[in-house]
Parts: sequence; C-alpha cells; structure tokens
Amino acid sequence: MNFSRHPFSYVTAVFIAGVIAAKFSPIPNHVLLVSLILSTTFLLVLGRKFDLKSIYSAILLNAFFFVGAFSLNNKNPELFLIPSEKVGLIMNVDEIEGRGEFWRKSICSVVGVVDSVELTMYNERILMNVLDPTIEVGDQLYVKTELINIENKNNPGEFNVESFWKNKGIYRSCFAFENQIRKLGEIEIPWYKRVPSKLRNYFGGILENHLQGDALALAKALVLGDKELLSADVKASFSNAGAMHVLAVSGLHVGILLMIIQFVLKRFKWFVSNRWVIYLSLITIWMYAGITNFSPSVVRASFMFSLLSLGRLYSKQYSSINILFFTAFILLLFEPNFLFDIGFQLSYLAMIGIFMFYDSILKLIYVKNKFLLKIWQGTVVGISAQLLTLPLTLFFFHQFPNYFAFTNIGIMALAGIVLSGSMLLFVVRWVPYLSSVIGISLGFCFMLLLSFVQFVEGMPGAVASGFSLSVVVVIILYLLILLYFLFGKNQQVVLTIGLVVFLVFGYIQFNRYQNLTKNELVIFNSNQFTSIIKVGNQAVCLYYSHKLRPKHLRYIVGGYSKVRPALVSYQKLERGMTTVSVGGKVIKIEKHKYGVFFYFKGKTILVRFRGMLNPRDEWTIVDMPNLSIEGDMMLSDGAVAFEI
Repeated sequence: MNFSRHPFSYVTAVFIAGVIAAKFSPIPNHVLLVSLILSTTFLLVLGRKFDLKSIYSAILLNAFFFVGAFSLNNKNPELFLIPSEKVGLIMNVDEIEGRGEFWRKSICSVVGVVDSVELTMYNERILMNVLDPTIEVGDQLYVKTELINIENKNNPGEFNVESFWKNKGIYRSCFAFENQIRKLGEIEIPWYKRVPSKLRNYFGGILENHLQGDALALAKALVLGDKELLSADVKASFSNAGAMHVLAVSGLHVGILLMIIQFVLKRFKWFVSNRWVIYLSLITIWMYAGITNFSPSVVRASFMFSLLSLGRLYSKQYSSINILFFTAFILLLFEPNFLFDIGFQLSYLAMIGIFMFYDSILKLIYVKNKFLLKIWQGTVVGISAQLLTLPLTLFFFHQFPNYFAFTNIGIMALAGIVLSGSMLLFVVRWVPYLSSVIGISLGFCFMLLLSFVQFVEGMPGAVASGFSLSVVVVIILYLLILLYFLFGKNQQVVLTIGLVVFLVFGYIQFNRYQNLTKNELVIFNSNQFTSIIKVGNQAVCLYYSHKLRPKHLRYIVGGYSKVRPALVSYQKLERGMTTVSVGGKVIKIEKHKYGVFFYFKGKTILVRFRGMLNPRDEWTIVDMPNLSIEGDMMLSDGAVAFEI
C-alpha cells in the first residue's frame, strides 16, 4: 500500500500512534514542541542523502504524530478538581436516563462551587446518580453531596467503567437524594438539541400509540436509540445471540436507512436524478442522527457513509479505505478520546475488516442463484467484520456468539423490515385504519425479531464463554493482521502468519479450558457480602443481605460467569453454620457477628465485617471494603480468590 494512493491511511495511523503515546506516556506540550523541531531538523538533514520525496513524506508523518499527541493533551487538561468532601454544587443537567430506575444516571456540568457564602465558578462534568423522578434535562440544580472518584471494583469479568467514563471526560460521580437537591431554574437548551429532542418525543409518541410491551421497547431502541424500556432479559438474549449491536443505533441502522431511502427515491427516476437521490438520502440520515441525539456511533456512521457516497458520486478512482481513514482522522482530530471508546474501535475495525476480506471470502464459493447469493453476501459481510473485531470482542466481553453469521442474516433482514415499517408508520400516522394495520403488523415483526433472537440464544452452544485475553495477546493478533494487510500478497508471509495465529488461538483455548475447570472461592468487592464457590461447571452464589438489589447481584455474578462459566444457583446465608456441596466438594460456612467464616482443606478464612479483639494467627482475614483495619487482604483493592 503506497503513500500516494492511500495518504490518509498513513496519516491517520501515525496520528493514532501519537494519541496513544500521549495517553500512556504523558509528555508536556513544551517537550513535544521541542521534540517536533528536533526530529524535523534531523529529517531535513537526512534528506540531503536520500530521496527528497520520501523525506518530505516522513516529515509529514512525523508532524501528524505530534499533532495527535498535542490534540490529546489539549483535550485532557490537568483537572483539579472540586474538593472531594461534601460541598454545594451548582450544576446543569445535560443528559439523564432510566425513568423507571431506582437510581437514575445523569451527566451534569458543574458550573459553580458554593463554600460557605462564597461562590467559585468552576467547570467539570460529573456523573450524578439521582433519586428524584422529577429531574429533567435542562434543569439547573443546587446539590450538596460528596464527590467520589470513578474506580473499578476489580471483580472478575467486570466492565471497565473507569476507562469508559474517563474517555468521556468524566472522572467523578456522586449520589443525590431528593432532600439534597434544590431546583434553581432551567437553562436554555440550544435549538440544535431542542428540536431533535422534540422530534424524538414526537416519533416516540407515535410508537407508544401503536405498540406495547417488548415490541414498544424494541421499537424505541432500534429506531430512536432509546433503551430505557428494555428489560434485562431482552438485553441478555441479544447479547448471547451476538446481536447486541442492533439495540444500539449504529452503522447498521444508518446503512439500512440509507438503502431504504435510496431504494424509494430511485422509484422516481423521472423526477429525481441520481445525484439528488444521494443528496436527499444524506440529508435524511443526518436528520436521523439528530433524532437519535447525535450519538457518537450514528455520527460516525453518517459521516462515513456521507463521504463514501460523495466519493462514489464525484470520483471514479476513489479509495473506500482511504475515505474510511479520513473520517476517522477528522473525528479524532476534534475528539481524540474517541479512540479509546469501545464503540469507535469496533465500528471502524468492522468496516476495515469488510474492506480487507469481503472480496476474498466472497470468491471462495460461487453462488449462481440470486436469492442464495444475497444470503451468502450477508454472511460474508458478517464474517469479514468479525475477523477484525474478534480480538477486542474476546478481550472486553469474554464470550463469543457461535452462531453470529446465522444471527446476522436474520437480523439484517428483520431490521430492514422493522425500520421500513416504522418509517411507513410515521408517514401514514394520520390515516386511522391504515396506521392501525401497519402498527399491528409492525408489532408482530418486532416480536418475530425477538423470537428469532431468543431461538438463536436457546440453540445448543450458542455462546462460548470463559475467554480472558491479556493485552499482549490482543496486540500480537492485531500486529499479525497488520502484517497481512501490508504483505498479504506474499504467500510465505501469509503461511507464517497463519501458523502464528493457529498457535495463539491454541494458547487462548488452553487458557479458556483452565477457566472452565477452575475450582475456587471468590469474595467480591461489594459493599454487601457476596461470594461464589465454583467447582467445574457448577457454582453457588452466597449473599448476606436482602438489601442487596437483585440487579446488582446479577451484574456481579454475570460478569464473573463470562470469565468463569458455570451453572450458578443462589443461596442467602442464614445465621449459624451452613454446609454447601458443589461438584462433590463440601465447604462449611458460618455466619458470625464479626463476619463470615469459610472452612475447607484445613483452612479458615474470615471475611470480616467489623474489628475483632483477638483474631487467630492461622486465620486468613479478608476485610470488607468499608473497613479501615489493616488485615491480610482488603476487598477495596479488588476481589479475592482462593483455590479449593
């Protein structure tokens, strides 16, 4: 791949390298500036002995490396920060979710800190969990609360919430009860946020008038990007079937909408030229991006499809992969933290995978029948995308949907039908009987989609769990993909890459086998006692208090089960001695006023809730995260595991 034909591929690659370097090896801007000047001078001197064209290309790439580092530094200035003790905050509510939830997550902009009678202007975005159903976007609040750093609990299989929020520029969170909140008024919402919000509510109202239950929840999620009504079971079904991406409005939805609009407009060739077909379809997808609140995934997809469509319209020799890298470069230039967003990584890797492997895989099987060819093409799209996203999927989610190709075929067909039907319902909502018929049909289609996903989830071996890849393994896999990308025409290189990939996946499977057969006792980092005893493919979750909400319990155990798969049963600990038998192993547990004792293999482990005068030296003591006593192990540092 030469520089002159794919300049943005190279520019974006070195720009990303600069962003990564600044992320993991923070360097002040003045040091970066000196380094840029010295490295450019060195390359200019070197240019006297080498080809000037190559040196100028090297200087350009060198400059963009430092541009990447500068851009991240400027987007992540040194904060600090409001005092962590209880303070009075004046904040604006920017986003809020979970109308039916006990705690509602909201993203707020702190504009001032009230200390005694003094008001200090301030600027920080925080995550506030609010217990007040009346709070809405646009409210300005006075809240007296304590700010806490967003940190991972370090439980097995846990989602990296710390990194997730940091990449959004949010470092701290707080909890606010109704009696801690006072409304000061409302701030004026800009028109570009107000209009899409009204449109989203308008279309949401149409769906509510014609659908209900799971059909309405799916419609709001798939069409408008509103996942508030989705139940945990529905989300789990889509995740296990490998269709979770459908619930988050993304490139799939934008691509389907683009095809629908272009298909309809092309029926009117006598009235609309091909050029205007593209213009109108692009205007439509950007309006759709607004309706979905300009979510990053939709903006990425809309921007990418816009440039690809315009490139196809105005240039006969455009490069799809060059345009793809150009869109990534522009988005990262404005917001370099996107690079560390899982959605950004997966969406771009999926598109690169399609560009890299689609044609090669498609040619492997010749299909003459047009209907079967469409099915094969859809399958190849899924396989191509999966090839490049697989390492990250296993790293972040620890599981793999075995029937993803089959799921994608059904999902693409049904998603096209429900999106088309929803658009039609929006258009004919004024026609009484016709809108009712379309609403009933649409509800049936959404339930058919859910039934299909649940059918795939229920198939034997639908999900392979237990993967725990290290960062090193992920880097090795992507280096191998990069080598294929650069030297794929060399047969010897391809064979070598194939052999190394085989060995790496052999190691991954061996590591997974160890996870599947692991026998252990795990005490989780949770404010209320939660532990699990796993022997082979069986496990018992022990919990202490009825106050521990089932959703939180499922979250902890669900994450663990992805890394250490097992059939889990639940048991609440009662006062006194309990005997638990799992997979032929017997463990005695005693619930005591000081904590919980575990007895096995001649060991005594105490999970301590409170201080004890004379603990025995032979005991292994694990302190709950709320204790400040110096013990053998602190759950505040993360979950603790013992082999049994």
